[in-house]
Amino acid sequence: MKRYPAFLLAVVVLFAANNGLAWGPDGHKTVCRIAYQLLDDPQRAEVDRLTKAYKLPNKLTHYTSFPEACTFADRARGNASGKVKGWTRFAKFSNWHFLNVPRTVKHVAATNCTANDCVVHGIEFHGSQLADLTLGDQKRAEGLLFLGHWVGDIHQPLHISYEDDKGGNSVKVHSSFFTQTNLHSVWDGGFIAHDEGAGTDAWIAFADRLKSGITAAQQTQWLAVTAPIDWADESYAITITPDVQYCKMTASGDSCNSINGPRNLAAPYQNEFQTDVETRLQQAGVRLAGLLKQDLGK
Repeated sequence: MKRYPAFLLAVVVLFAANNGLAWGPDGHKTVCRIAYQLLDDPQRAEVDRLTKAYKLPNKLTHYTSFPEACTFADRARGNASGKVKGWTRFAKFSNWHFLNVPRTVKHVAATNCTANDCVVHGIEFHGSQLADLTLGDQKRAEGLLFLGHWVGDIHQPLHISYEDDKGGNSVKVHSSFFTQTNLHSVWDGGFIAHDEGAGTDAWIAFADRLKSGITAAQQTQWLAVTAPIDWADESYAITITPDVQYCKMTASGDSCNSINGPRNLAAPYQNEFQTDVETRLQQAGVRLAGLLKQDLGK
């Protein structure tokens, strides 16, 4: 059996964790930065305290900021899949990044989350874990990190989709505009990459621009929709929009079926859906802030 250096294994696992699982890292950090900025000073202090208190399984590193920590769930999933020591207990959360529905579904309902094994349950489970003041900092902090991630995931349209094509991961993309090679990854990171511009910290200015564009009326409107299953239905409505090119509704309107062949996407695709992506990131940030205000006990 061929052996690989430990550092190479770590690179492979990290790639697996970020390959089409969720909003890309910048998307998740953007959601959590928006949410963080919408908290008051005591709430931010508690988020900082819990984030820095969380002990990662390797016990060698810890997160220093909440936005960075919101990428933890993908890291945990990748490491659990790779059976990395100390991380395998996170395998039970692997299906909590998304919600698969039958192609005949017109609107997502609670009955579509079977056996409490989807992103809706993840939000409820880890929100309750964060809110339980009888738990120690480690458990509550873990709830915080997962909750931040799940709220981002449920607002990514192709996370509410179909199992047979892995939420668009099996839908090939041919493009000289997008570097991503499948439709799911275009929605995870392709739009954001073009929108935020170049630079390691470009996501910070991007997040701040989105946050500054949120009006008080929008916050009120978005916070009025309190059920995560309804957030999933909002995503699904985008997923099955014909111009997304994910699926095609039958003439009778009873099923959104797969489309044969790769998608040829260019700049007009970015232009058409960039506002939708930005709005979903803003909604996720606002709603995450609402949950944190509720669950932090501050």
